[in-house]
Amino acid sequence: MAQTIEQKSPIQALKKVTLLVNAGTQPDGNDLNPKSSTFEFIFGLGIEGLTPFEFLLSKQSEGDTFSLKVHPHDVCKTFQHITLPSFDFPESIESVFFKFQVIKVEDANSRELIKAMAELSSCGGSCECCGH
Repeated sequence: MAQTIEQKSPIQALKKVTLLVNAGTQPDGNDLNPKSSTFEFIFGLGIEGLTPFEFLLSKQSEGDTFSLKVHPHDVCKTFQHITLPSFDFPESIESVFFKFQVIKVEDANSRELIKAMAELSSCGGSCECCGH
């Protein structure tokens, strides 16, 4: 009897990626969002190419988990146009410890692609309008 091996969907350009995120002031902490949040975006749509976060994400597949340590002032530079769930970063913290899980990687339909490109062009890539 042949065994089937489940293929994990890799993250590639123009795929819709759904992530679960926790954030804390310590590694493996979640004091900045006690309840995990999900968000999705189209991978690889940035005006200036992949964001630093997308470079890290490009090594992941569906089901993978990974961590990222970011100084609060570098959140915008790291994520750029990618809109994270709303976090309140206290002025006194030196680092934000994010933990991500790749929930789903799927094809984006043409409507989703057009909507994402329109939002990006109306924003101009500005961090302030994208929620950081």
